[in-house]
Amino acid sequence: DGEIVTQPAIEIFGASEPDAEVQLNGAPVPLGADGSFIVETTLNPGPNILTLRAVDAAGNESATAQTVVYRPAAQVDVSLSPTLPRLGNALATRSGELSVFAASTAAEGADVLVQSGGTEVLRAVVGPAGAISFSVPASETPQGYTLAVLGPSGLIEGRLDFEVIQDRTPPETTLDSPPPKATDLDEIELIGDAGDAAQLTINGADVPLDQGRFAVSLSLVQGLNLFDLVATDTVGNVNATRLQTLYDIDPPDVQSVEVGRPKGANGPIEIVVQASDPSGLRQAASFLLQVGAQEREGFLRCDSAAGLCRAALPPEAGALELIEVVIEDYAGNAAFR
Repeated sequence: DGEIVTQPAIEIFGASEPDAEVQLNGAPVPLGADGSFIVETTLNPGPNILTLRAVDAAGNESATAQTVVYRPAAQVDVSLSPTLPRLGNALATRSGELSVFAASTAAEGADVLVQSGGTEVLRAVVGPAGAISFSVPASETPQGYTLAVLGPSGLIEGRLDFEVIQDRTPPETTLDSPPPKATDLDEIELIGDAGDAAQLTINGADVPLDQGRFAVSLSLVQGLNLFDLVATDTVGNVNATRLQTLYDIDPPDVQSVEVGRPKGANGPIEIVVQASDPSGLRQAASFLLQVGAQEREGFLRCDSAAGLCRAALPPEAGALELIEVVIEDYAGNAAFR
C-alpha cells in the first residue's frame, strides 16, 4: 500500500473463490479456473485507490483496497555554479576538499547521490529553490564524479558529471621582452603572458587580460622605477615578480679628462676620463685626438663600477689636444667634452 510507480499502468495479481464475482473499481475481473486473476489497470498522476470486491453465490461479500501513487519520471536539470573556480574543464581548489554548489529544477527534499567510479561517495538532499551543496575530496590528479538527483522510486531523474583537481601551482608570468635597465623615455610598455591567471595587477592596479595575454603602458618618474607584477589564479595561487627600470635623462657626469704620456716623452699616449652615471657607463666611449698635425680617433674602454674610461695609443711625437670625447650611459644620454 502506498507504493510509488513511474509507469502509467500496473498489473494486479490475486485470487478468489472460483465461482465468485470480482470487480476492480467496479469493473469485472475475469477469474481463472482456480479463482486466480491478473488484470492491468491504468493510473492517473497522483494517488490511485484500487478497490477489489468479491461476491460469492450466496451473496457473501468482501473487499480490500490499496493506494498506488503514480509519479511520472521527471526530467531534472542540474547545473554547477558558474562561480566555482576552474582549471581547464575541472573544478579546482587549493585545499584537499572542494565545496560544490549546484542549481536544479528538483523539488526540495529530493535525494542526491554523488559517486566516483561507480562507488558512492556521499548522499545529500536538495535544498530550497533546487539548491544543492556538498563537499568532495580533491587531489593533484583529476578525479571524476557523478551527481545524480533521485526520484521517490530511486530512479535517476537528473545527473551531471564533473571533475575535481587540487591546484597548488601559481600562474607563470612571462614577458615578451624584459623592461630596459635604463631609458631616456618617460614611458615603457610591458607585453607578456600571465598563464592561467584570473587577475593581474601592477603596483595594485588591475591589468586587463585577454586569454592570458596582457599589454600595458607604464609612466616613469625620473630615477629608479619599481613595478610589482602580481598574478593570481582562480583558486588563490599567487606569483609575484618585481621589475625595475631607471628613467635617466641626464648625461653622465664627467669629473676629469687627462691626456698625456705618463711614461715619458717617448712613451705611449694615454687618455683617462673619470665619469659616473646612475644607469651605468657604456663600455665604449669615442674620442678624437690631435697629435701634432695628425688626428687620431678610437674608443675608450669604460669600467662603470670604477667610473673610469681609458685608452692607450702607440708612442707618437707632437703636441696633444683632445678635440672630443663622448661618454654615453645606458639610457642613451651622452656627455661631450
